[in-house]
Amino acid sequence: MTVENLKQRINNGEFSQKEIAKVLDVSATTISMYLNGTYKGDSDAIDKKVQRFLLQADEKKEFDQRKIHLNFVKTTVAARVFNIAKMCQLNGEIGVCFGRSGYGKTTACKEYADKNFGVIWLDPNENANKYEIIRMLAKELGINDDFVSRATEKIINRLNNSNYLIIVDEAENLKSPVFRTLRKIHDRCNFSFGLMFVGTERLYYNLARMRGELEYLTNRISCVENLQALKSNDINQLVKQIFTNIDECCLKAFEEICHCNARELFNLLKRTKDLINSGYQLTPQTIKAASKFLIGGNY
Repeated sequence: MTVENLKQRINNGEFSQKEIAKVLDVSATTISMYLNGTYKGDSDAIDKKVQRFLLQADEKKEFDQRKIHLNFVKTTVAARVFNIAKMCQLNGEIGVCFGRSGYGKTTACKEYADKNFGVIWLDPNENANKYEIIRMLAKELGINDDFVSRATEKIINRLNNSNYLIIVDEAENLKSPVFRTLRKIHDRCNFSFGLMFVGTERLYYNLARMRGELEYLTNRISCVENLQALKSNDINQLVKQIFTNIDECCLKAFEEICHCNARELFNLLKRTKDLINSGYQLTPQTIKAASKFLIGGNY
């Protein structure tokens, strides 16, 4: 029965034999023989693994059906990110966007990159060095060269007079050599592409604190955007994607509990939806109960 169940789900395209083998930590040959009834090993052990795997897959499918998905909304935060990004791109300037974690900066940057030509969005690892940044840039530009110095020259040739925009996300983690490298590339391209650093308040404080060391960069930054919390209308648009007929009292509860923070709002919406799926009514009390599942949720 277990074998037939697995065969049917493979035939339906739900899984592939390769995926099954990887998850069960056996060879593809073992799975093939198991399905064909020619496996000479411990079939009972494989049966137990497959049963647990299929049970987990069914549970995951049920949870996936309950997941909430928010479409992009051009919030006040996103609008300000778009504005400075466009300014940097079209004027070939260096800009800085900073604000609290969870305001939707990354979402806005990704959307801008997706909707506009010539935008490169970089999300470097924490403490990435200048060589890693060069490799990331080269990859995004389709440059294949293992020598960093040659790759840098090719990057400069591609970016010069390109009117591109490079967005560096979570830039509060960057060290001064990375800033220096990107500034030098920007200089050598005669300011013919835009450069925008995005991060938390720590990005701004780092730049201010290291102003002497980073003067070569800070005196070139021509636009700075201090992003503020979401507005009531932003919250309303996001919440109504999940709860269409929500009343004003519940909207107010979401706004107050999430502190006008997009990420906190999304987590609160998920937990509230879980309670609704369990039979609760959508009320301010239910929303407050959902907040108990979140860090700091003692309202």
